[in-house]
Amino acid sequence: MENKPMSLLLIEDDEFECKKFKSYVETLNNVKLVGITNSSDKGIEYFKTYLPEAIILDIELHKGQGSGIEFIENI
Repeated sequence: MENKPMSLLLIEDDEFECKKFKSYVETLNNVKLVGITNSSDKGIEYFKTYLPEAIILDIELHKGQGSGIEFIENI
């Protein structure tokens, strides 16, 4: 059986936090970051395209578009 990395989507509007998170994930062998966005609409596109196993979701996207709640409602 192949040991496939867990696919992960990050929806976050703080650019610094996104960079820190991406740098950390790149050190892991068992996690693959399939997308980073600050938009609930783009998050839905990533979700439909990649079907990630996990999502880290910012509820309030002050510096982005939409909200985490909108994302949840639309998936």
